[in-house]
Amino acid sequence: LCVDAEGVVLASLRRNLGRCYDLETAVGPEAGLRRLETAGPFAVIVSDLRMPGMDGVAFLAKARDIAPEAVPLMLTGHGDLDAAMAAVNEGRIFRFLTKPCPPGVLSRSLDAALAQYRLAAADRELLRVTLENARLKEDVERIMRHDLKSPLTTIISLPQVLRLADNLDDDQREMLSLIEDAGYMVLSMVNLSTALFKMERGQFVLDPVDVD
Repeated sequence: LCVDAEGVVLASLRRNLGRCYDLETAVGPEAGLRRLETAGPFAVIVSDLRMPGMDGVAFLAKARDIAPEAVPLMLTGHGDLDAAMAAVNEGRIFRFLTKPCPPGVLSRSLDAALAQYRLAAADRELLRVTLENARLKEDVERIMRHDLKSPLTTIISLPQVLRLADNLDDDQREMLSLIEDAGYMVLSMVNLSTALFKMERGQFVLDPVDVD
């Protein structure tokens, strides 16, 4: 999105950049804000500094509220140091360019801004996947802590009750012992997983006991 107070400048930008980029233009900051709300999302915002009613720094600050992911560039004929510092510090500008800006320089700046946008998008996607994986891990841990322990209690306790019967032979008692041992083995694995989960979250409480 290119925003400038002069339609002639925007027409020039459209001629020089329109064949290489998906370009939108807006005359003035108010039109630029409306275009952000209605025609976005935009990867890059190129704004003039000196515009009536609202300068480029204020415009890009408001644009950041509407489109925080967009990468801002400042294009102006007033290349004084104070304006550049204000644009970079207050507007968080990615690049500060002076008019007239050669098309090659502007294209390279746009390419760098697009690369920055894609990098930030990749970081956001990585964060989303990481958080999703963390939620899935918590779901799995919750299943192991609660949903598995209840049936394990039955698997372990029923063989103990059945062995009290008088009509069982030795092989049957051995099979019941195998079922009970397997239940205790799975329960131990669940308890270990729960302990590791608490360690990772900083919630594990050490309870030392005397051993031989």
